[in-house]
Amino acid sequence: MRNLVLVLALSALAAPAFAQTAEETEKAVDCLALTEVANDNRSVPDTAQIRQWRSIVETSPFCKQAEQGVEYRVEEYRNALRAADETRRFALELMIESEAEKCVSGAMTTSYERGV
Repeated sequence: MRNLVLVLALSALAAPAFAQTAEETEKAVDCLALTEVANDNRSVPDTAQIRQWRSIVETSPFCKQAEQGVEYRVEEYRNALRAADETRRFALELMIESEAEKCVSGAMTTSYERGV
């Protein structure tokens, strides 16, 4: 019996993060897109938090949509940067880097929490 409990406990710890809600998946998509775009200008460390977002996207029941969401969001950010004048581009880059840092630290809020 003790072995069964030990096996169950270890398997629970080894299981990848699984997005239980669409909101968690959306948060992961936001963070992965922001960090990818921020990496265009400077290196964002591949932290445990970023790996957790990646795992959520990969294991989400909304997986295909989530992966496409990351690609779409990255392209959306890059298009906004390309279309902006120099001053606005600088402000956008700062915002993207700031949000990416929040993602890396785990302080990122979802678009639902931000009221977007």
